[in-house]
Amino acid sequence: MSLASHRAPGSFRVVRTWDLERLEDLAAVRSDLREVLGTAHEEAPSVEQLSERIVLAASELAANALRHGAPPASLRLLTDGEAWVLDALDHAAAHAAQVAGDRAPGDGGYGLLLVGRLSDGVGSYVVGGTKHVWARFADECEEPARAG
Repeated sequence: MSLASHRAPGSFRVVRTWDLERLEDLAAVRSDLREVLGTAHEEAPSVEQLSERIVLAASELAANALRHGAPPASLRLLTDGEAWVLDALDHAAAHAAQVAGDRAPGDGGYGLLLVGRLSDGVGSYVVGGTKHVWARFADECEEPARAG
């Protein structure tokens, strides 16, 4: 799987932004994200699987921003009414996000591979010293895209 080097697709608006200071913040982010997604899908059937994919990917992207990025870090949830985008931001613009290569199991570094499998697309870009790593999710319960 390669990481696309371009902005997230479409005209998305920000729904929520979480400031990230430490890994311990992620439990609260996941809880709030579940609430936001649940409210957005109150009347939609079978959205739990999509929501859980988004929450898991959010946790991975946020953890990567904290572990491998430079502060300040944040996570944004965006939508265009048909799809969702998670956007993790940090200020280590010179350090590109990297997809794990050949590594032994247990050596870590598989977060972006997991996000790629959970989402419909993953990419990154840098603007004004801020690195963005994003993942897109269709607002429907389809099987997640498979990394090739």
